Amino acid sequence: MDDNTNSVYSNKVTITQAKFVASKTYSLASGITSGKHYIITNGSNAVMGYDKGNNRDAVAITINEGVATVAADNTNVYEFVIYGPDANGYYTIYDALDKDNNQNIVGGYLYAASSSSNNLKTRETNSDLNGKWTIVFNNDNQAVITAQGTNTHNLMRYNSSSVVFSCYVSGQQPIYLFEKDNEDTPTESVTVGETGYTTYTTTNAVSLPDDVTAYIVTAANGSYASLKSVKSIPASTSVIINASEGTYDLESIGSPESVSDNLLLVSDGKVKGGTGIYALANKNHGVGFYLVNSSVTIPNGKAYLQTTANTKEFLNFDFSDDETGINTVNGSELMVNSPIYNLSGQRMSKLQKGINIVNGKKVLF
Repeated sequence: MDDNTNSVYSNKVTITQAKFVASKTYSLASGITSGKHYIITNGSNAVMGYDKGNNRDAVAITINEGVATVAADNTNVYEFVIYGPDANGYYTIYDALDKDNNQNIVGGYLYAASSSSNNLKTRETNSDLNGKWTIVFNNDNQAVITAQGTNTHNLMRYNSSSVVFSCYVSGQQPIYLFEKDNEDTPTESVTVGETGYTTYTTTNAVSLPDDVTAYIVTAANGSYASLKSVKSIPASTSVIINASEGTYDLESIGSPESVSDNLLLVSDGKVKGGTGIYALANKNHGVGFYLVNSSVTIPNGKAYLQTTANTKEFLNFDFSDDETGINTVNGSELMVNSPIYNLSGQRMSKLQKGINIVNGKKVLF
């Protein structure tokens, strides 16, 4: 629970002394904002509470005409932070108040924990698809929350007989999401250095300021990595950010653009360099993807590019699929022996700052 005594849930800002109020989330488009807090209810008189080991406790509350009212000192009611959707359309549900046996807050992710029992548990990491969920809303405003792993007991429901929230193959009672109100839309920030380029991996699904461009990598062939711009980014997605030097806020949204063709990956701290493993850097060829030495481990959370057995030292940017029409950037030394022209058609002895024509392609140097 919040430390303050006034906590508010609903689509309207309603502050009630010593209470918080929640209202139903009616649709995916308008209801789920990545990084915001939610409570999970049965829609009438119960809300999801603490981790009981194999399932979650059901705490009695008052829900009337789409408004849930909970006393501020009711610490058995738990808030969950929902992140997503990611590039696959999946969400994670983080328990911001999960406690260990000594009642220390440890935090963890909800996951469907069994193929043979009705288990809904919490774990510290989100290591497989049993902890990734699809969330859709039916015509009765019920949230259909389904885990995507191999465990067949994967449908989150309310059991009125056992008075618990757990996971089932089918049956039991539906659940509803209530979104916390009077809460700022979450933001995250990215810092761009003097080169104007950096890789970044999102936490939430985010939108971009007008002065920031994000690119995904759609192919890596020969000496080029093909880039395509996107206007918004799913959660847990790696992109290339292009902007003037500075720090920029990215605002969480509910429905980001699909980036299913993105080849950029995020390291778990165990990825080593070698054939086909590239990282963004600014070296002798300029900004681009450089082959990572096999003795180097890519830090946890950092983006990298994995190609098919590519041994080129450097991959330049190819923007041929992008609306700018600029095919490459930085003017790699690999193009030094190719004829170079300016936009007026005059041949030049070397690349000039700005847009050049090399091998019939527009090159930004």
